[in-house]
Amino acid sequence: HSGTGSNPEVADIIFLIDGSSSIHSQNFEQVKEAIISFINKNEFGKTRVQIGIIQFSTKPRLEFQLDQYDDKAVLLKAVHQIQQLHGGTNTGQALNFTIDYFDSSKGGRPGKRQYLILITDGESGDNVSEAARVIRDRGLNVFAIGIGSANHAELVTISGSQEKTYHLDNFGALNDLDELFSVAARSPNACSDPEVADIIFLIDGSSSIRSQNFEQVKEAIKTFISKNEFGKTRTQIGVIQFSTKLRLEFQLDQYDDKAVMSPKKLENEGSGQGTAQGLGTERWRGKYEGKESGNAGR
Repeated sequence: HSGTGSNPEVADIIFLIDGSSSIHSQNFEQVKEAIISFINKNEFGKTRVQIGIIQFSTKPRLEFQLDQYDDKAVLLKAVHQIQQLHGGTNTGQALNFTIDYFDSSKGGRPGKRQYLILITDGESGDNVSEAARVIRDRGLNVFAIGIGSANHAELVTISGSQEKTYHLDNFGALNDLDELFSVAARSPNACSDPEVADIIFLIDGSSSIRSQNFEQVKEAIKTFISKNEFGKTRTQIGVIQFSTKLRLEFQLDQYDDKAVMSPKKLENEGSGQGTAQGLGTERWRGKYEGKESGNAGR
């Protein structure tokens, strides 16, 4: 959040990471690097954010519990030293094992915000439904992150909703989830000021983008719109599409009604066109940056 808050960020976060044999060693290292990136960008301690890690394959293994480390350097070293288990993928057993580690007897802080972040690349070898229900009944927030051939329906069963389920093509894409991880470490009431920003999406509509992939870009923007508040005193967004030439889809102050703002009518203009990215990044400034385009210098 861009504002300053008076309340410390307090949360318990347990990463439940798949260490089964289907995950190549370099991919397992990428999971660790994503967690390390999260640690480097947040503050930790018994009065702030606490994190724990449980690894699972055929059986689960506690790497460290929530209150074990509050020194960032020691915490980072502990993550670096995690060794992959190998074996099967018994996610249900791992979920059952993890539940108790949110209790006060094992370093958890019931009553504070508590999150479980599952990262897996496969389908569970055992049933996950009951364990997932018990976890959510405890009031835990569950994010399920599937990579590659992970079973999406199973991930939704675990998280409880599509909104808390993420499916990535490869392990390298975990770097893009740093914002998701950071959500877990933010106090929802930390700031009282409304979010005010001008945001322009500059999207590639060239012929190298397949139509279904262009639709995915639009869906990502629609998701962003649905999760935020818009208006002249809040966030404003605009969309510019480029290929060989630029095309303004809508400028910053054009819409403040979410239903009207949805980019579902955008058409890919790049059939047979190139990608003039330099043109896109340079010329939009002079053409769409001024007050006449809705930018109030925010």
